[in-house]
Amino acid sequence: MEAATLTGEYFLTGVREMASGFLIQPDNTFQFFFAYGALDRMGSGTWSVKGDSIFLTSAAWSGKDFSLAKSSKTDNDFINIVIDHTNPMLIRHTYCSLQNGAAETWTPFDQRGDVQFPLQEVNTLALQFEFCPERFSVIPVDEKNHNEFLLRVEPSLVEVFLENFSLQINGTALIGRHPILEGKEFRYEKQ
Repeated sequence: MEAATLTGEYFLTGVREMASGFLIQPDNTFQFFFAYGALDRMGSGTWSVKGDSIFLTSAAWSGKDFSLAKSSKTDNDFINIVIDHTNPMLIRHTYCSLQNGAAETWTPFDQRGDVQFPLQEVNTLALQFEFCPERFSVIPVDEKNHNEFLLRVEPSLVEVFLENFSLQINGTALIGRHPILEGKEFRYEKQ
């Protein structure tokens, strides 16, 4: 298919209560969006065509959606981790693990952005935003005796990263997986 006929806006069809799609641009870049309730996620990158498929690739994920702003040793007999952010919805749906994200070790932050753990040596802080289940951030802790940690949210938190993501070109539609939703076949119609 010629690039000129492929470019345009493609919207997900057949899925209720949410909106999602791709903007395929003539300069071989694309934009992706996903909106579900109060959650908006987006991504961007470049595209190419091979045979009857379009391939979408973003810049690589940095590996962290949260960063350690500072840490310290306090007199508290517990570990206190705080997210410095003003959005209570974001904070309420963020989880922390001191065991590299192992199953059954995730603890939610409270409405203020705090979470406490029993006093122990900390090697890493693993964090996950519930609405970005495809990844979690692992932050190494250099000062093993520190028990107070202040974290910041990185702008990449809700960004969607695609690597060689393929969709089949079918007339005025793109057919294939969805970057976020589970399932094997979704249809995106050109508008």
